[in-house]
Amino acid sequence: MNRRRKYHGPAISLFAFQDIITAVCGILIVMVLLLAIELTSHTSRTTSHSSPDFKALEASLEDINKRRKELQNRVDSQTESVSASVSRPVATIEAEIRQLRMKKILLEDRIKNAAVRAKLLDDDQAATRLAIETRSEDLERLEDLNREKDLLEDSLQEEQSDNRPIFRFVDGRSRNGWIAVIDSQSATLAPLGRGERPEKLLLGSNALRSLSEFLTRQGAEYVLVLFRPSGMDHDLLDALQTGKLRGGCGVGIDLISEQQTIFDPQTGLAQ
Repeated sequence: MNRRRKYHGPAISLFAFQDIITAVCGILIVMVLLLAIELTSHTSRTTSHSSPDFKALEASLEDINKRRKELQNRVDSQTESVSASVSRPVATIEAEIRQLRMKKILLEDRIKNAAVRAKLLDDDQAATRLAIETRSEDLERLEDLNREKDLLEDSLQEEQSDNRPIFRFVDGRSRNGWIAVIDSQSATLAPLGRGERPEKLLLGSNALRSLSEFLTRQGAEYVLVLFRPSGMDHDLLDALQTGKLRGGCGVGIDLISEQQTIFDPQTGLAQ
């Protein structure tokens, strides 16, 4: 007897699950196709962009070969020179070493001589600068002397144009000397060789006594009497010629013109 239980509920349907699986598989297949297409296009682009330039490669290869040959030639030349040096005898090498040492000594001597010459040149330059400075000082002194000379020449010209005589004692002794200029009724007296202004002396009726008293007060040892035409007094002239002044005062006599200048017009002093 079949006792199978009868199921009266709704039956299970797998249609929705199959749809989902089918959709997912379709999506995956599409994605795989897209990736394959992308990889194929990327590979083709890479291959097209990275295709080698054979001409450039050949040129660079030729350049490399040229450099390799140059380096090989250098190596060969160096090898030959080294082999030639090695093949030379020891005596020749020692002789060359001695020559090089001698050249070194000569060069060191030249360097020392050059240093000495440089020091001498520095000393000469210092001496030249000192001479230039000294010469500039000498030039300044010379200019000062030239200015003093010009002043003295101007002063000399003024004195020469002044037409004024210069009086000095012949024997050079320091004597108390005086000079007296006799004009109308008066005498102008000043010491010789001293910075004193002349004094005016009225002679009066007795010119000899007035002149003698003045010179005695001054302690005069010598007097030079100069007569102008307006002051010519024959009695005084005769008395002075006979040496009648007191105290043994020496007398000198001379004649001058009315316009003759005896005393300095600036200082009033007699020379």
